[in-house]
Amino acid sequence: MRIEDGGGVAKNQQYGDFFYWDYDGFDWLIECKATREKSFPIANLRAEQMAKLKTYQEVSAHHRSVIAINFYGQNLKEVNDCILINYTAYEHLVKAALEAGRASIPRKWLEECGRLQKRVQGGLWALDFGGLA
Repeated sequence: MRIEDGGGVAKNQQYGDFFYWDYDGFDWLIECKATREKSFPIANLRAEQMAKLKTYQEVSAHHRSVIAINFYGQNLKEVNDCILINYTAYEHLVKAALEAGRASIPRKWLEECGRLQKRVQGGLWALDFGGLA
């Protein structure tokens, strides 16, 4: 379910971009981000967004927070990948990157701690949340 945020006009404060309910009793808050960079800039996920993701998953043992990071290129047919990573793993990667003096998280780190999603017809992804809980 897309969470209405008012776009560039209203700027309503919401927990994330989407909610998803699975058949195993978990509900997922999804924050979507995209970059044309080779690594994901830490500044692309603001502190207040991080706080909301963290708060959401702390509310209930059935709540999960994930970040969907889209790496795209000039030609979307060549480079257009999505990596799902749970909030806790992402938070650890941010800490490791900052300790290493980095302003971004290497794509390789995200792929190792998250899940590269399979693309389906139409340039979409078949999102798979398995193993992210």
